[in-house]
Amino acid sequence: MIELTWAEIDDRLEMMELTGTKVWGIPRGGAIVAGMARRYGAVIVGTPQEAELALDDVIDSGATAKVTLDRYGLQTLAVVNKIAEGIDSWVHFPWEEPAETEMADHVTRMMQYWGEETGRDGLIKTPERVVRSWSELYAGYTMDAEAALTWFEDDTDEMIVVKNITFYSTCEHHLLPFFGTINVGYIPNGSILGASKVGRVAHIFSRRLQVQERLARQIGQSLEPHVLGVAVNVQAQHFCMMARGINQDTSCLVTNYLTGYFRDRPDTRAEFFTAISG
Repeated sequence: MIELTWAEIDDRLEMMELTGTKVWGIPRGGAIVAGMARRYGAVIVGTPQEAELALDDVIDSGATAKVTLDRYGLQTLAVVNKIAEGIDSWVHFPWEEPAETEMADHVTRMMQYWGEETGRDGLIKTPERVVRSWSELYAGYTMDAEAALTWFEDDTDEMIVVKNITFYSTCEHHLLPFFGTINVGYIPNGSILGASKVGRVAHIFSRRLQVQERLARQIGQSLEPHVLGVAVNVQAQHFCMMARGINQDTSCLVTNYLTGYFRDRPDTRAEFFTAISG
């Protein structure tokens, strides 16, 4: 998350060179920014029909800027243009509620959209609990898989397999859980991995919005530079199949990622799948 300060916003407004420009602030954040732009010579107008330029706090998806252009013929400038600046994280402005409070408000609105009575006793603290749970469910965004790997020099040249690693993740298509087991095998190349680190890497990549195919690939690619071959097998059940759509509550999706000896040598590949099937 990017936390902007008042001083940083002032610096960005000054660089816009708005002196003498008739500016309309897009409600709500844009109106606050437009008020601040007065000190840099902007002429604030009350309607888009009077304006030469629209001002907003953030251009996120670009949808609001497009509507403003189509409806009023106005280009939009923003304090933060996430598209132009290549920003792919949450931007928090100093006039907003703390990020956790704002997110809790969104959770409340979702429950209201579903038809819930959010004021009833059992739901009063639910939004805050949901937001707190995100720090655990999506902890992978704050962790570095590369830093989690610890390798030790060793002459072992036989296959090493860590199997039945349990994981919990969230499908990025429907924001519903998927969960199951991960099996990882590798052929050492002068060093071996600390026993718990495979599970740690699996945890880091699974605690993000995911698709199962990418999860297997990311785990494998994190080990790949250090070994002669890596095999990752993921078996999972998906709520997007179990609880909606086709409602296949006993189905299991299996994905594999194989490189080096595991891809090139059938006997090595067979040894891995035999090891994880027991």
